[in-house]
Amino acid sequence: SVLGISIIGLIAISSYVSYTLHSITSKITKESLAILSESIFQTITGSMMTGDPVVIKNAYREAKSIDGIESLKIHKQGNKFSSDSLLAEALRSKTIKVFESNIDGNHIIRELRPMVATRACISCHSDASIGDILGVTDLTMSLDKADEDIRTTEVVLFTALIVSLIVFALSATIFFRREIFKPLSTLKDRTSELVSGDKDLTKRLKHSDGNEFGDAAKEVNNFIEMVQGTVNDVKSLGEQNAQIAKEIQSSSKLILASTKQEGDIVEQTTQRSEVI
Repeated sequence: SVLGISIIGLIAISSYVSYTLHSITSKITKESLAILSESIFQTITGSMMTGDPVVIKNAYREAKSIDGIESLKIHKQGNKFSSDSLLAEALRSKTIKVFESNIDGNHIIRELRPMVATRACISCHSDASIGDILGVTDLTMSLDKADEDIRTTEVVLFTALIVSLIVFALSATIFFRREIFKPLSTLKDRTSELVSGDKDLTKRLKHSDGNEFGDAAKEVNNFIEMVQGTVNDVKSLGEQNAQIAKEIQSSSKLILASTKQEGDIVEQTTQRSEVI
C-alpha cells in the first residue's frame, strides 16, 4: 500500500541522513583536529625554541584552554610509554595517529603527533639526533557537543520527514482515489449494469480527458454507442418485418376471400349448367 511504501521510504531516508550526518561530522572534526593540532604543535614548538620556561608554560596553558579541547598533554622523551599501546604505536611508526572512541559515555577523538627532532631542535637537545622522537603531543577533543547537534538535527529532519510523509500519503490517497479508484469503480459498475443490470444503452460514462482512464471510458462509450446503434437497427428491421408480415397476412386474407368467391361462382355456374 501507499502507507507501507511511505514508511519504508521514511526509514531508509532517515537511516541515510543519519549516516551521512555522522560521516560528514566525523570528516569535518578530523580536518579541524588536524588544523588545530598543527597550530598548537607549531605554537608549542615555537615557544620551546625560545628556551624560556615562562613562554613555554603560557603557550601550553593558552593552547589547553581552547574551546573543545578535552585534554592536551606533552609526553617528553624518556617517559614510559609501554603502558599506553597507542603512544607506543605512534613512537614506533613516527607518524601521526588519530583514534576515535567512547570512554565512559564520552565520545572523543584523539590525535598523537610525534615531535620529531629537526636541526633547530639540536641546539637545545644536544643528546638527540635529527629524526629522533623528542616527545609526543597528545591532543583529545570531545565530540559530545557535535553528537548533540547531530541528534537535534536528526530530530528536526525526522519530524520534517514525518510531516512530509503524512502530506504525501494524504495527497497520494486523494489522487489515487479520484484519478484511479473512482474511475475504475465507475467503469466496473457501468459494465456490470450492461451485463446484468437495467441494460440501459442510453447511459454513458463520465470521464476527463488527458489520462488513460479517460481514454478507456471514451472507448467504452463508443462501444456502447455502437451496440445501441446495432440494437436500434435490429429493432427497426423487426418493426419492418412485422409490418410486412401484417401486409402479407392481409393479402392472404384477400386472396382467400377472392378464391372462395371464385369457387362460389364456379359452383353456381355448374349448377345452372346442369339445370339447362
